[in-house]
Amino acid sequence: MPGSTVASRVSDRLAASAEKNPTRAQHVALAIVLAGIEESTGRHTWRQGGDDIAAYFRQLAAWGYPLSDVERIAAKLPADS
Repeated sequence: MPGSTVASRVSDRLAASAEKNPTRAQHVALAIVLAGIEESTGRHTWRQGGDDIAAYFRQLAAWGYPLSDVERIAAKLPADS
């Protein structure tokens, strides 16, 4: 598609997918939000992380994701025994 950006093409594809599968739209939206949060994390997140990033990692743990030692620090959780 001449003149269109990658973002607009991806957006168009996501919109088409959501129209075909309305219940899947929430999963797509959540994936986009989580990807944005992940993009904002970096090598030093565990040192600089605030309450928002701590809440994010605690939520991942609540969903069953096993946190690494560094992620546990960022989540402000005690070390695994």
